[in-house]
Amino acid sequence: MPSDDAPSPLLALPRELRDNILDHLTLSGYVYTSTTTTDTRDLYRGGRATGATYVDTRIWLPCRPPANILATCKQLRDEALEHHVRMLNSLSPTPTPPSEKPLSNVLAERLGAEFAEEAERACDDGTLRITLEVQRQLRGTHGYHVPVREELSPRFLALLPLLSAARKLRLAIWPGYDWWNGGPQPLIDKRGNACINADAASKPNAASFAISTVLQHLPHVRQLTLDVLMEASDVRKWDLPDRKWENVQPWLDSTLTTNVRPILRQINRNMTIFFEASQPEPFYTQHETRLSLENTWKVDRKGDMGTPTMLTVCVEPADIEFLKALVIEESFIRTD
Repeated sequence: MPSDDAPSPLLALPRELRDNILDHLTLSGYVYTSTTTTDTRDLYRGGRATGATYVDTRIWLPCRPPANILATCKQLRDEALEHHVRMLNSLSPTPTPPSEKPLSNVLAERLGAEFAEEAERACDDGTLRITLEVQRQLRGTHGYHVPVREELSPRFLALLPLLSAARKLRLAIWPGYDWWNGGPQPLIDKRGNACINADAASKPNAASFAISTVLQHLPHVRQLTLDVLMEASDVRKWDLPDRKWENVQPWLDSTLTTNVRPILRQINRNMTIFFEASQPEPFYTQHETRLSLENTWKVDRKGDMGTPTMLTVCVEPADIEFLKALVIEESFIRTD
């Protein structure tokens, strides 16, 4: 029998062969949740809101190294992490086999977030995805409330060795009504005059705060995609303008966060509505590209609430001009 000090046959192989072995051992995509309770099926439907709330809700890794390789020895752990980084930043990470039911779907059924998780998967392009909830209400024993989300989850921090070197990141953001409505409204005095709410005005935009909190731990991100998502059922309940992005235009016009690193070269902001979870319908896109100057960005945007969808396939001639008025396209240079 070989002694305990005998060299490992695997480590005796050339590095290229070990990388080929890691290719075969790499596991398919998996979604991790930050929920601390085991049964949260009714988290958004009623009952008692339990457990801590965090900035991040779900983390989807398009590929992941096997845990037993990471725990074998330091050399294999380092090589497996290096291989994982190459896979994570490649153009075509290992996808979930279509014949298998994604484990993310299994978790969604347990968590009672089937619609949101399926909608996020419908927008996936193989990029690392982190789900954020911004000013979204939960229902507790005394009615609805907006929970405090200021810290990243223990799950996020535990996964940092697999996340920190990512160069591409997609954030799926589910904002609540307060965010879509443009945040705190001005105060109205006894005479009916509007005045600035100084306490609320000094607070950062909730979405920017959440994004900044995540980016602080992912310093190598070069390409960032922000998918701001909305359910059609919410649109029916909320009194929003025809151009649904109108109240958050100041957020779209401003720099993303106050600590955007020079390494971040491209930002895509997309706003998408879902009538069905598997069919995303984007109604606003904004592409921001950093120019040679450190804080100068070229911004291309298009907003179109008049795009025909499966629910609006017939347009009256009298409505054509109205629909044209709902379409905006512009390009400009912004200096932050």
